[in-house]
Amino acid sequence: YLASGEIRLDWQNRSADIGMEHLLCLLEFTIEGSSACTLSVEDVPTGGTYDLAGGKLSAGEKGTVPSEGNTLLLLPGKAGNNRVVIRFQENTYGWLLPAVTLEAGKRYGYALSLGKEGGLILSGVSVRPWQEGEDYNGTIKPNK
Repeated sequence: YLASGEIRLDWQNRSADIGMEHLLCLLEFTIEGSSACTLSVEDVPTGGTYDLAGGKLSAGEKGTVPSEGNTLLLLPGKAGNNRVVIRFQENTYGWLLPAVTLEAGKRYGYALSLGKEGGLILSGVSVRPWQEGEDYNGTIKPNK
């Protein structure tokens, strides 16, 4: 989800430069360099409320958030020791998310490898800005 801060227009200033920013953060998992996995994260907010006037995102009840692929959207905030269930090559693995404060608009990449005893080992973490959007042009007509 994307949102923008408050922008005021009047009859003299009809051009709005609306800077949209991601409200959520994105988690991306790879195993042995492959993105062919699905996952779910337990005990995280499953929804929330966004106050347009105040620009504040409030987390709702906690539960399990599933994915259809190797990426997952989560609300920003403190996380850690949340159980991540990962399905890869017909196997299911349990893994604990390291302690982190997830920030809106960030993309968290977790590179995992298979250990000799069948478990998952964290082999790398990357945190980078989530992809920027494109520019769009339009005209806003004030009420007469």
